[in-house]
Amino acid sequence: MVYNLRKKTCQKGDDHMAGEINMATVIAVLAVAIILFLAIRYIVREKRRGVHCIGCPMAGACTEAYKEMEADMRKCLKNSN
Repeated sequence: MVYNLRKKTCQKGDDHMAGEINMATVIAVLAVAIILFLAIRYIVREKRRGVHCIGCPMAGACTEAYKEMEADMRKCLKNSN
């Protein structure tokens, strides 16, 4: 059903917008795709840097503390053998 605003009538017929993709839809889909791409890229880069808590404001400090603790544990294990 198509409603004609000028004639204030309802007519049976093909809805002209049903199969078309308008520009707003294309822009919205592109915006979501770009945001998703940037988020995934950020996560991959942070994981490569060795950050454990991605997005945490203290992630760098936690990572350094974790590395220090891991190094201390390895030294301790080497000394105990």
